[in-house]
Amino acid sequence: MNSKTLIDQLNILGRICLIGPNASGKTYTLDKAYNFEDIRNKALFFDALGIFRSDISKNRIQIQGNFYVYENEKSRGSSSGELQIERYAITDASGEIISELRRLSMKLKSYKASSGISKLKNIISELLSHNLNNVRYFFFDEPENHLDDENLKGLVEIFNLIEANGIRIAIATHSTRILELLKIKTDEIYLMQSNGAMINYTYDEIESIFIKTACKLEDDIFKCSPGSDKKTMKSKINIRGVVLRQFLSNILNSQEFYRALFYRSVFIAEGMTEKLIMGNMPTEYLQFRNFFFAGGKIFIPFFIELFLLYKVKVLAMYDSDYDENVSLQDQKDSYRLSAFLEYCYSENEFVTLIASTKKDLETDYRIDESTLDAFRIDAGNISKNSIKNSHFKPYIALYVFERNSLYGVLMNKIQARESSVVNFDFV
Repeated sequence: MNSKTLIDQLNILGRICLIGPNASGKTYTLDKAYNFEDIRNKALFFDALGIFRSDISKNRIQIQGNFYVYENEKSRGSSSGELQIERYAITDASGEIISELRRLSMKLKSYKASSGISKLKNIISELLSHNLNNVRYFFFDEPENHLDDENLKGLVEIFNLIEANGIRIAIATHSTRILELLKIKTDEIYLMQSNGAMINYTYDEIESIFIKTACKLEDDIFKCSPGSDKKTMKSKINIRGVVLRQFLSNILNSQEFYRALFYRSVFIAEGMTEKLIMGNMPTEYLQFRNFFFAGGKIFIPFFIELFLLYKVKVLAMYDSDYDENVSLQDQKDSYRLSAFLEYCYSENEFVTLIASTKKDLETDYRIDESTLDAFRIDAGNISKNSIKNSHFKPYIALYVFERNSLYGVLMNKIQARESSVVNFDFV
């Protein structure tokens, strides 16, 4: 994407956010947009160190009442030799920004001195030293540098303030937290690739992927299925309209989703059991810590498609739900969904599927009565009836993994890939 297109999008959206790995060109792209045509004549730019630059002259600006007051240095060379004073009325939008910046400045005086506080004070000082009537763009490279969470919230206040008053914002960042605080939308995210390409998808495009995936599941699994779990699974993916928008917005504006975009691969966990076990796996077995909780196996196909859009490799771990006591034709839809995943993605080089060999992960690793008794005792002698509650299931599995050092066994399955996946027949 060239600088003109980026500026055009910035004008439409009001803000854009460049993300991506080191050396992907975020700073270069931001700088090129700032230097495009006459943009720098109406823009403020802060680099990763918080150092300011702009072509908008300050001219010893002062604020008197509702006016910007300049000392026109050029007038010293006039025939009279007198320094001329120029006054410009402060617009309502600029006035609101000035008022809030002053409030924030007073608030910062009570904070203990730090590099983060100094950075915020410098930003506020520069903004108050310029005629904001003339500012249309605000560029910031890695604004999170030197800021803890509290100070980052202060900076986000400034961003929200200037955006609300019509100044467009372009940011390059490594911080998932700043994306979350700003509630950056997918439309506003530009994911930089190492080859210089940029990936951007709108909410509408992602919603279309969800609906398309749901329709495929309906056609391939549910349409002719007598499965007893069909109704529950269908209801989860048949959401549309405002409910779908709320569902997707909650996911797409989450720190978990933002974080996934910063990595080359993502681990999708079907449920809490997988999430707990993988989250506690020692680093010698698993090098990445980029986990995404699917909230149920029915959503895994959508999340695979979503992350593939952003060129993120996927490792998905889930229960096969294969019941060895019934025939293939009589398996539940939860098993048919496992077969669907294998059918669609087993040959995809960007997707790794890790399904339990037996019905679920707990069965794979022999969580039997003696194990449950040991867990019950170590958990403070809780009753047998209580332990049957599904709430304990993930923690029992984690207990077994810790107690029996099973992480290496699971890692061997992940590395082997096909050897850990049930030999599914697509039915």
